[in-house]
Amino acid sequence: MSLLGSPSFFPDYLDSKPKWALSFLLISVLILLPPLTVIYNITLHPLRHFPGPFPARCSSLWGFSLNLRGRRAHEIQKAHEIYGPVVRVAPNLLSFSNPKCVREIYNSKIFVKTQGFYRAKKIFHENHLLSFRDPIHHGSLRKLLSRGFSQAALFEFEPQIGEKIRTLLDQWAKLSSSQKAIDIYPWAHMFGFDTIYHLMFGVDPGSLKEGKESSIMPWLRSWRPTFNYKELFPFLKQWGPRFPGPVGQKFRNVQSWKVYATEVVRSCRKDEVKTAFLSRVLDGVDASLGRPLTDSELAEECMGGMFGGSGTTANTFVFALWGTLRNRNIVQRLNTELFQAFPDKSVFPDSVVSYLFHSLSLIALL
Repeated sequence: MSLLGSPSFFPDYLDSKPKWALSFLLISVLILLPPLTVIYNITLHPLRHFPGPFPARCSSLWGFSLNLRGRRAHEIQKAHEIYGPVVRVAPNLLSFSNPKCVREIYNSKIFVKTQGFYRAKKIFHENHLLSFRDPIHHGSLRKLLSRGFSQAALFEFEPQIGEKIRTLLDQWAKLSSSQKAIDIYPWAHMFGFDTIYHLMFGVDPGSLKEGKESSIMPWLRSWRPTFNYKELFPFLKQWGPRFPGPVGQKFRNVQSWKVYATEVVRSCRKDEVKTAFLSRVLDGVDASLGRPLTDSELAEECMGGMFGGSGTTANTFVFALWGTLRNRNIVQRLNTELFQAFPDKSVFPDSVVSYLFHSLSLIALL
């Protein structure tokens, strides 16, 4: 009988080795693997000829550390200014700054969306509109949700948006009577959150009226760092909520958010809520699945909507305000135009809005 065929050969072989030798082997692998990986990424990797920051070409840790500080987009922009339209921003990742490349890349039949990136984009455990890689699944889900993102739905919701803007301005007026400066950043995020939550569920969470953020918003903010953690350490996708310390707390916050969102979905099904966002998806059949979405799946769609909708609205608003206030000439022109167009501050007729040259020019730039 062959020695290798003996089931006891490998245990006996390992037992025959001194423990220090096995420990030395393990430690050697742990020490040598990182530098060998860096050498491979720089000298032998298929993308080695593309330019980019040296730390980015060595390891994904460069992008990971920038993500944690919210600086990745800024540093990638700087890299494009130095290295040109195609930059290597990670060992396996290229960034293209030329818009003409977008159609060619996404229409290519050989283009495959990276599993690790999209897997990490799951809010908790379920796939949602922003994490699906399969175009068929993505298309059928987008069809179910399309009513909620349509222009008609936004026109229908416009009175509620106007009311929230008035509430926001009233709160700022109160604060300005006792403060020289107002921190508008949290207020912008409360405005964005109240807007998207009301649009989806037909209920105003009242953050602006109360002047303090909803208890959901800290849970919502916890998701962004968990995305970074999962991208670097995929095992956290399953074990994150059990991980100790502040890292695990971020995952536990997202878990609490998921529980809350699931309860909201169940309540909407029970009460037959028919907002534009939910009108088709509560009972409609997903063509790729052959069934309606479960409470868990729909909850994570709603979580994705809360995160993306509130953050985009708030950050765009803050950027527009910041960019405008830097130029006194533009501020004076806007003031003159708006005060002349709306002598009565409580009335904003659409027929007048469409002729506001400076205001519409500012919106177009965004």
